[in-house]
Amino acid sequence: MATNTSSAHHRASSIPPPTSAPAPPPPLPSVDLGFDDLRERMTAFTTSFDEFIERGRRQLLGDRTQFQRTMTENKETQRQLTSELDAIAERELELKQQAEKDAQEALEVERVIAEMELKKKAKDEYKANLLSQIADLKEVIEKRKLALSNEQRKVASQGAKNAPEVLFWEQYLGMRFKSMGVPDKLRIIFSHVNDAKRDQECSFGLDLSAREYDVFQITPELPADAVAAVLEKLNATRNFSGFLVDMRKLFKENIA
Repeated sequence: MATNTSSAHHRASSIPPPTSAPAPPPPLPSVDLGFDDLRERMTAFTTSFDEFIERGRRQLLGDRTQFQRTMTENKETQRQLTSELDAIAERELELKQQAEKDAQEALEVERVIAEMELKKKAKDEYKANLLSQIADLKEVIEKRKLALSNEQRKVASQGAKNAPEVLFWEQYLGMRFKSMGVPDKLRIIFSHVNDAKRDQECSFGLDLSAREYDVFQITPELPADAVAAVLEKLNATRNFSGFLVDMRKLFKENIA
C-alpha cells in the first residue's frame, strides 16, 4: 500500500502548472489500492480459516466420537471387571465356606478317630483279659480233666474190685444198672424194696462226670435233706456199696 501511494505522489508532482487559459481538468490518476489482492488474500484466508474450522469441527467430532467410544468401552470394561470382581468375591465366599466345612469335617474325623482308638484300646484290653481268662480256664479244665481221668481210673479199678459185690446186689437184692445214653450218667433201679409192693421200682440217676457225685431224677421222690446227707457221705468216703445201701434204705422208709 505504501508503494502505490508514493507512485501516485510522484506522478502528481510532475504535472505542469496551468496556463492562463483554463484547460479541462486532467483525469484523476488511477490509484491501485490492491483491493483485488486484498480480496484474494481475504478470500484465501477465509477459505483457509473455513478449512481450519471444518478440520477442527471434524477433529472435534472425531474426538467426541472417539471419546464416546472410549467411554462406552470403558463402561463395558468396568461392567466386566465389576462382574468378575463379584464372581471372585462369590468364589472367595464359597472357598471360605468350604474351608470352614472342611475344617469342621476334619475335626469330626479326628473326633471319630479318637473315639475309635479308645474303643479299639478297650477291645484290645478286653481281648487280652479274655485270652488270659481262657488260658486260665484251659489250665483249670486240663487239671479237672486230669483229676477226672485219675478218678475214673480209680472208679474203674474200684468197679472191678466191686464186680462180685455188684453181681450179688443185682442177683439177690433186686438192683440193676441201666445206661441213660449219656456218658458218665447211670440209672440205678431197685425192685422188691417193699414186700407189700414188690412190683414197684425205685430209681435215681447218678452223675459220674465230676469229682463230686450227684443224683437226679429220683423216683419216687425222697426228702432232699436225706438225699443230700447220703450224697455227702458218698463223696467223703467214696464207699459206693454203702451209698447203695443207704439209698435203698431211704426208698424203703419213704414208700407209702
